[in-house]
Amino acid sequence: MIGWLGISNGAYWDYTLSGIMYGSGSERDSVFSVINVPGLIGRCVFWGFVPWASFRVGVSSSFGSSTDTAFLYLRTDNIYSTGRLMIMKYNPAVGDNWEAWDTCFFPINIKIPVGDIDGDGSFDTIWARPSRARVENISGGVYEVSISPLRYGIKLTSLSSFFDSIIVWEYYRFKFVPYFGKVEEHLDSQRWKYYRMGTPFEVPVRDLYHKVITTAISEEIRDVELGEKGVYTADGRYVGKSVPNRRGIYFVISGNKRRKVIVR
Repeated sequence: MIGWLGISNGAYWDYTLSGIMYGSGSERDSVFSVINVPGLIGRCVFWGFVPWASFRVGVSSSFGSSTDTAFLYLRTDNIYSTGRLMIMKYNPAVGDNWEAWDTCFFPINIKIPVGDIDGDGSFDTIWARPSRARVENISGGVYEVSISPLRYGIKLTSLSSFFDSIIVWEYYRFKFVPYFGKVEEHLDSQRWKYYRMGTPFEVPVRDLYHKVITTAISEEIRDVELGEKGVYTADGRYVGKSVPNRRGIYFVISGNKRRKVIVR
């Protein structure tokens, strides 16, 4: 079932980045391991084996380049998790919803030490507040999921801190194509409510982070014969080894590379 999100050994996706969090740039997510793991994961015990994929994430943006690792696994309730958020469900219907926090790693409403956020020499804490992920739309083979909002709080422990605590709301959108993978991820906005001795004030932040599968104009590759897999329509229909002349949006899988192509 993990293949339902296009996850396979060696697969990779190229994305363009925008927004104030990273600036303009690019990202490549590549799978370097797909395994089944038994037993304990965080606070959850799964009987049997759980599909698990390890990723290498390479980012090049206005703020520099970095390489990190990440993972994704399919819980026994058929929900895909990143170890922080549960971002998708296997074969869902419109209206399906679930707790957005992966409670195997982040129990709800329990303060967890996270280090010195405000730089005052004291350890601070964070706690996850109940949040819902929801399948908003399924159209043309594209699944849209929102977390609106993801909620959490931050407690600043030192009395010398300017703020006592912060409550945060984050508004996410995701798009997936079955057997292809994640084609879009957006953090559209945040709301930060700061407290000082019981007095709150809010700061909204918009246009934070957008990650969209690389788009190419078809004229550049229309006559190029592709590798072993070929070209698919947005609803998952195979159309051959070259991009058609018909207007539309197509997903190209060439070897392990995945990208979106627009024919205008």
